[in-house]
Amino acid sequence: MSTTRILIVEDEMVAAKILELRLTRLGYTPVGIVPSGEQAIETARTLQPDLVLMDIDLSGALDGVQAAEQIRAQFDLPVIFTTAHSDAETLERAKITEAFGYLVKPFDPRDLHNAIEIGLYKHTIERRLKESEERYRLISELTSDFAYSVRVDATGRGTTEWVTDAFYSILGYTQDELNAHRSFLSFVHPDDQTIFRERWKTLGAGENYVGEYRLVTKRGETRWLRDYARPVWDAAAQRIIRVHGAAQDITERKHTAEEIALQRARFQQLFENAPIAIALLDAQDRITSINHAFADLFQYVLAECAGRAINELIVPPNLFAEAERLSHNVTHGIRVDQESVRQRKDGTRVPVQMYGVPILTDSQTSGIFAIYVDISERKQREQHLEYLSTHDALTGLYNRAYFETEVARLEHSRSFPVSIVMGDVDGLKQTNDSRGHSVGDELLRDAARVLRDAFRGEDIVARIGGDEFAILLPATDAAQIQQIMLRVRQAIQAYNASAHALPLSFSLGVVTAEQGAALSQALIEADTAMYQEKAAHHQA
Repeated sequence: MSTTRILIVEDEMVAAKILELRLTRLGYTPVGIVPSGEQAIETARTLQPDLVLMDIDLSGALDGVQAAEQIRAQFDLPVIFTTAHSDAETLERAKITEAFGYLVKPFDPRDLHNAIEIGLYKHTIERRLKESEERYRLISELTSDFAYSVRVDATGRGTTEWVTDAFYSILGYTQDELNAHRSFLSFVHPDDQTIFRERWKTLGAGENYVGEYRLVTKRGETRWLRDYARPVWDAAAQRIIRVHGAAQDITERKHTAEEIALQRARFQQLFENAPIAIALLDAQDRITSINHAFADLFQYVLAECAGRAINELIVPPNLFAEAERLSHNVTHGIRVDQESVRQRKDGTRVPVQMYGVPILTDSQTSGIFAIYVDISERKQREQHLEYLSTHDALTGLYNRAYFETEVARLEHSRSFPVSIVMGDVDGLKQTNDSRGHSVGDELLRDAARVLRDAFRGEDIVARIGGDEFAILLPATDAAQIQQIMLRVRQAIQAYNASAHALPLSFSLGVVTAEQGAALSQALIEADTAMYQEKAAHHQA
């Protein structure tokens, strides 16, 4: 289970509890729910969560934006806003707090998970950058510099005339211990002694020297020096008689540079191999780099898109205005989190969850991370769920819920007269009992196909119960429905005339409701008519 601890700030308790349940299911640890900005600040102080989910529209003295601003300033915690509003004024207020995410209600669990993970990642990067800046500041203030002077005899051998005390601090030797060494070369790291000898040749030739090499301290540690040396030429003797120099201990700087290089290498690996499409943009929305996932998703290589405006490359024409608005928000420091559609090189379109993250330098946007998550599978699942919510799984016709929704809609429409057909498959129970439910199910599927083909495309054909079907025919009067019902009965006869395991028999009731009539009453009348026909079938 994730150890990420999240504080929920939401003044609607039902929404808060739902959010708490979603977080738990996603593997996070909700540490509390508070309904006001004041309580949010106090709880953040005492519980120190890893992240705060903050509703912008809070009641009380402090709204979500004000509370987030104080939490950010006092505790340096990442805050993700949740709101039912996405207007420009709300976005502008949210921008002030430098929030780490912005979720517009309602949002699904995947959007919530993505926003939290990106927010945590950005906060980690920000914190590391701050630590790196502080480390550089301390290095700059505390670097031990020293100066020296070396006398050079006629044989070219150097003898130290003087050196400042910082040199002794760097190496850890006393002056007497240093003087006891036969040669300064003995302090130089074995791998750098060739560099040091080349240094001496450069100086002996009368040239200034600037270079870096390592010294070994008394404790066996390695220290990096950056050495600046200048030879003194004696014209009369026609040789170098002295070398003056100054050196800096750049060990910490070297280590920091190596760490930064390592972090950059790691980031580059993460960028290139991330499973989501990422493009690095400049402040004018021009592409400077793309990762492998971006190339795979949009079918471009870097050579094709470097220097091009991203909106001109992957935005469908009908969404260009939306894309320009989003770009404007990001370039003005507002993080973007939105679902949309983008276009591949071959012209096909792909639904994506987009994240626009500004790269800030001195509070100015110097670049942008444009992140695209392919949500095609999610969209397909949503469409499938939408289909299941309105269709009968066995027959593929509309289900009872959809039928009732359409009845309510037509009740107040201008589509009158509305004809209603109620139908019941005769003998289904006997078929199930004698032949099994699989045979009965196949009979129902055949019945559904006959009805769907016999009625018009605009008619609403639904299975509303086990063997019950109902059809709504908008703008259909009594004369028209009689013609349609003739076609339906002919379709049933045609089915029975072909080779099928079981014959198909329907009891059907038909009613036409004129303008002003209640469809609920018409349904009852059609149902009554259907049962009257069923009774007649039994008597026959």
